[in-house]
Amino acid sequence: MTVRVAVTVAILTALILVISPQEVVRALRASQWPWLVATTALMPLFLFLRIVKWHILVRPISRSLPIKTILRGYLWGMAVGLVTPGRAGELARIWASGLPTRCVGLFLAEKLLEIGSIFLLCLASLTTVDMMPRWLLLLCGLAILALAASWRHLVRLTLRLPYALLGPTTDGNAEDLLDVLTPARLVACGLLSMLCQIVFCMQSYLMFNSMGHQYDLLVVRFVPLVLLANLVPITIGGVGLRETVGVLVLGKEGMTPALVATGLFIVTVVDLFVPAVAGALAYMFSSVRPGSGPEVRA
Repeated sequence: MTVRVAVTVAILTALILVISPQEVVRALRASQWPWLVATTALMPLFLFLRIVKWHILVRPISRSLPIKTILRGYLWGMAVGLVTPGRAGELARIWASGLPTRCVGLFLAEKLLEIGSIFLLCLASLTTVDMMPRWLLLLCGLAILALAASWRHLVRLTLRLPYALLGPTTDGNAEDLLDVLTPARLVACGLLSMLCQIVFCMQSYLMFNSMGHQYDLLVVRFVPLVLLANLVPITIGGVGLRETVGVLVLGKEGMTPALVATGLFIVTVVDLFVPAVAGALAYMFSSVRPGSGPEVRA
């Protein structure tokens, strides 16, 4: 935790010094509240899509579990995930909701779908770049098709990983979860992951336009490249890295570094930190504690 805070502060400090603190303050002062309200209004949709995705995965083994318990556990997982390496603390959502340990496999499958959807959006972004070799895009497309063709083998490996890490449990065999991860459910969760990321892109676009500039909607096509920073778990919630990548990528679209960094930081606070704080408060003032939830039977 201490190391992640230090790295986050160091990256943000370096970024602000390079951009100029005056430019950052000017960008913040230029922010118009209607655009900020619109950005914030999309946060519930962003959160709803993430929770629905998780609910689709665990519903076959948690039909008796109230949705409010899953919601509270999910928000608590977001809070713990912000301060743990690789956001592994999001696993807390499982035990906070009273779900069985084998749901760790479903959590890993969800994260793989999330990563895959980011790469698909990035591939779509790269197709709009004239300098990008078409053979490279074709190679990436073939790789994606190969992975899709071997999805069952990949899912089996993913579900076995928790058992390799945690050892035998009393929650049943990992192979049982293959019945849960049907092609239809995987496609639905993959599409929901992509929709979450598209909502983030639209929120970023709203914030960029809130600071006295009117940018074409086409700039949104490069925001998915910013999400690649989520895959490097060295800062709290990707803060600092996301803004740095954004400055490098979106600066080529004529956007000022201060505007990009400030806009992305505000969206991150709205989408990740606000729900995480809500999850921490819900945990603090709830009589239910992680591990004390209702027993769930498959």
